Amino acid sequence: MKVFLDTNVLISAFLGSGLCRELLRTVADEHQLCVSRLVRDEYHRVLQGKFGAGKTDLRDAFMLIEQAEVLPDSYPEDPKEARLTNDEVILKTARDSAVDLLVSGDLGMLARAPDFDLVAVSPRGFFQLASQPNDAYPFSTDDDEPIVSESQENPVRDKSFNFALKIIRLYQHLQDNREYVLSKQILRSGTSIGANVEEATAAESRADFIHKMKIAMKESRETHYWLRLLDQSDLAENMDLSNLLFQADELSRMLTSITKTASENARRRS
Repeated sequence: MKVFLDTNVLISAFLGSGLCRELLRTVADEHQLCVSRLVRDEYHRVLQGKFGAGKTDLRDAFMLIEQAEVLPDSYPEDPKEARLTNDEVILKTARDSAVDLLVSGDLGMLARAPDFDLVAVSPRGFFQLASQPNDAYPFSTDDDEPIVSESQENPVRDKSFNFALKIIRLYQHLQDNREYVLSKQILRSGTSIGANVEEATAAESRADFIHKMKIAMKESRETHYWLRLLDQSDLAENMDLSNLLFQADELSRMLTSITKTASENARRRS
């Protein structure tokens, strides 16, 4: 898997010995580690300017990423796009270089990633994806045979089911408060995610599996939209929807990653 690490992840990996350091080791050992020239230069500038890193520290810092592929930055050619922010250039570079996953600790970067058709996760989210067993979403070697994963551990199946339960409780609360329009939209899309994942676990073919997962992905993004709308309107007064928003976004990222990987596997097989 081609994994692009953002500047903040690299800095945390160098300065600490926790999650980001372990993430960097894992990516370097098991995947294709990527950074861009802009990220590499930011890494150097922040360590030197903000943290006062000397020559020895900088040498050690760059040893951590010596295995990384340095991607050329995708600066816009169109003058109308000439004022892109650094974050937007990084996202554009990751997209144009066809990376499989972007890892960032910047919530703004994660929120913008879908606009660039990128799968992006936090460092903790990376390990949640990496912890999924290889056969959690199994494919038969024969397209005519059914895909069955009912008895296997399936993180996205469990998360989507638990999310649906919370959506039902939210719906009941909204109904009690006489909110009848958005509540029905949220109930429909929020429970549809798990329903489509459930159908995908017993899909009739690889194509059917991908189709069901894509529907679940779209439903998760729609649910996130309705939740945002509810959260930022007067209808959500005195309601904390931050956890549901986070879970809807997390499901969307997981499902995007699954469908992308499944589609690539299908193309390789064909």
